[in-house]
Amino acid sequence: MANKADRDAFLARFAAALGDATAPEQATAAYELTRDDGPALGNSANWDGACSWLTANYEAATDDDRRHWAVLEGSELLTRANE
Repeated sequence: MANKADRDAFLARFAAALGDATAPEQATAAYELTRDDGPALGNSANWDGACSWLTANYEAATDDDRRHWAVLEGSELLTRANE
């Protein structure tokens, strides 16, 4: 079972992948990390919901600006879910 330390480590990797969030590739890297590793760290409906929200909104986005927005908003949700 994942714990807060595991999620803290994930969020550090997420932040490193996102970097300064100026390039589409950074948003993609953060999305892929969330899609691939995030759900396994779930401990609550909040964490699971944050991962699902970020993934669904990124995949539904029709341009880089919307994908960027989805990752930034998802980052906030993940951070709050880990508190």
